[in-house]
Amino acid sequence: YVSSCHLYVGSSDGIVYVYGVDGTTRSLFNRQKKRVGVERTYPLEAELDNGDEVVGAIALVRENTTRARLLVASWDGFLRVWAVPLSDLEFYLVHTLQHHARRINDILVAQRHFVTASDDGTLRYYGLFHGDDYENALERRVECGARVKCVAMTPGDPGVVLAGLADGRVLVFELGKSM
Repeated sequence: YVSSCHLYVGSSDGIVYVYGVDGTTRSLFNRQKKRVGVERTYPLEAELDNGDEVVGAIALVRENTTRARLLVASWDGFLRVWAVPLSDLEFYLVHTLQHHARRINDILVAQRHFVTASDDGTLRYYGLFHGDDYENALERRVECGARVKCVAMTPGDPGVVLAGLADGRVLVFELGKSM
């Protein structure tokens, strides 16, 4: 995932590597070392530990604000919410959710909500107006009848959510009605 100032890369060992994208770094360690090659262009600034499972999806909510949150989904069904710092590199874990029983494949972030898609055959719809009370942010659970591999949304308000299923079907939901 690429934001305005970072590149977030998930790995098979559960680590999210955070790189600076503009060639500068906030990391004192990186500023003191003479780095060459790729590290000079995209310096590694932080490593976020998300357990031992493969990172399946990454998304960012409220970028460039004091309420910015990094959503990291993994194959164990957990969704971890990290606070994204504005001025330093002090990322911290805000909350860990386990509403899915199987692997989370995708995260869709919209203006007022985010949606997760999972191999457990469900979409989970979370409101973003609950602050950091993520346990109460879960607003809807949608059964899809097959593993949900990806989710997308059309522009507009309310948007239309499209869910791609492992059996080849595409389900269409209008936010606020079917969901």
